[in-house]
Amino acid sequence: MAVASLVLGIISVILGIIPFCNVVAYVPAIVGLILGICALVKANKPVEVAEGEEAPKSKKGISIAGIICNGVALVIITVMVIIAAFAVKTVADVTSDALKEQFGVSLDELSDMSEEEMQAKLAEISGMDEEELEKALEDAFTQAFEEAE
Repeated sequence: MAVASLVLGIISVILGIIPFCNVVAYVPAIVGLILGICALVKANKPVEVAEGEEAPKSKKGISIAGIICNGVALVIITVMVIIAAFAVKTVADVTSDALKEQFGVSLDELSDMSEEEMQAKLAEISGMDEEELEKALEDAFTQAFEEAE
């Protein structure tokens, strides 16, 4: 259990640093922490040894290292998730401000519009009538799909 805890801790630290993989690393970090605690409790229990036999080596040090690695991984993962959340919020705010400044409509206003209202707003912004806009959007999507293939 101690070695498994340490291995999971190392994997969790590595995954915790990688953006967008860090959320997945919560599971092995928590499992590794639990395994490390169980291994430490087991290592602290006295072992009865028959006369003439050698006592098994304690894995107390590896257990502690596993607990520390998993604890550090949980801290790293949490910090990275918070940083990512702030980054996404900042990008959304900047994009919304740029849209508002350039086109007079923010992301919040766009998200509240129906599809028809959005097409009318796009037609107003582009200076095209709705049929021209629909044709231009269709051409743009067709071109994008062709380039993707």
